[in-house]
Amino acid sequence: MSARTLPWRLAALPGTAWLVLLYVVPLGLLVAAAFSQPDIVGHPVFGAWTRSNFDAVFSSMYGRVLWRTLWVSALTSVACLIVGYCVAYTISTYGGRFKTLLVAAVLLPWLVDYLIRIYAWLQLLSDDGPFVRLAHQLNVLPEHTSLLGTQTAVIIGLVYNFLPFAVLPIFTALEGIDRSQIEAARDLFATPSGAFRFVVLPATLAGCVSAFMIVFLLTFGDFATAQVLGGPGQIMLGQVIQDEFTGVGLLPAGAATTCQVLVVVILLLGGLSWASSRLERRFGS
Repeated sequence: MSARTLPWRLAALPGTAWLVLLYVVPLGLLVAAAFSQPDIVGHPVFGAWTRSNFDAVFSSMYGRVLWRTLWVSALTSVACLIVGYCVAYTISTYGGRFKTLLVAAVLLPWLVDYLIRIYAWLQLLSDDGPFVRLAHQLNVLPEHTSLLGTQTAVIIGLVYNFLPFAVLPIFTALEGIDRSQIEAARDLFATPSGAFRFVVLPATLAGCVSAFMIVFLLTFGDFATAQVLGGPGQIMLGQVIQDEFTGVGLLPAGAATTCQVLVVVILLLGGLSWASSRLERRFGS
């Protein structure tokens, strides 16, 4: 170790210690609790190791909840990706000197508390709310049919809450495009759709993958939206974990479920990273 690099390595020690203390240590305790037996009040007894906590995780009930969580998270991520790309492309292309103001307007709802926004949608999607009345008038929703308590209501709330996390990475990728490449494509008689396909889309592919990943991870761990807008028939994994840690009081079972979520998320992130690299090579060629 040279004298020149020593100060920089010493400067990294506080941040490393902070990450170890607040991330690695709690993660180790979580894994240890997942393999521990619960005491009479549901707290883990470290040293009394067992694998029985994972038996419930792999039961059919947890399988249905896991599948519902994956399905809702995927639909929400795709919806946010499509809507977010349209919003980001419009701001980047036609925003002019108001781009910063328009991006701030997209982020403005996040100044309101998360639960307040969810309960606002509870009123908007109620049977006497404007969305249901309009859907009845347009014959999109049959009479005497509610939106609350359905998967559609959950997805609407999730898309609204996490749409800014899709807009920002896509907008950043769009702003990094060299506009001269688009002009060169048009000079070579490329149609607007052709210029978008061969120039804009490959350049923003990394931003799209980042947007999908961020929204998927946030949706996968969400529990309040499904609990308020979906009701007991739309339980997601985040709600199950929250109930096990607080309501039921079975901390080892909650830790085992959390470990399951971590494994699923790691596998999905690895798969998405592999797919994005393949797509970048394909579109870039």
